[in-house]
Amino acid sequence: MGRTVPSFRMAFEMEKAEWKPFRNALDKSERKEFDDMFDIPRLYMSACSNSTQLVPLHPIIMSILFHHYKELTQLALEVEQMEEVRPKSEKRLAIKEEEGDKQEASKTTQKMKKSPTGKKEEPGLDSYFIKNKIAQT
Repeated sequence: MGRTVPSFRMAFEMEKAEWKPFRNALDKSERKEFDDMFDIPRLYMSACSNSTQLVPLHPIIMSILFHHYKELTQLALEVEQMEEVRPKSEKRLAIKEEEGDKQEASKTTQKMKKSPTGKKEEPGLDSYFIKNKIAQT
């Protein structure tokens, strides 16, 4: 007696074939990336097979998301480790740069004036010319 439901491996190949027109519409430089992305579910084929979903695309997308999540958390840990190793003088410099950026941003917001409607606006051209002592001709 044969199977009435195809195995997930077969369903995966059918789903991949359905996405072939989309792949072909991509730029040639992007097709390799699309193929690499679509190969990720092969790493989680047993989990996808055990997931009884009516739509075969759902476990495929979930395995791609899960793989990217794992990569993202690993990269975040690597960044944290790199920041711990960074010398204290560089940390202080980075903090000072951030504080300077915050001060510039607060000065910009303080220069903003309120319009009659109550919405904040940037200073008009008149205040620019007055500030920079540019004569209007």
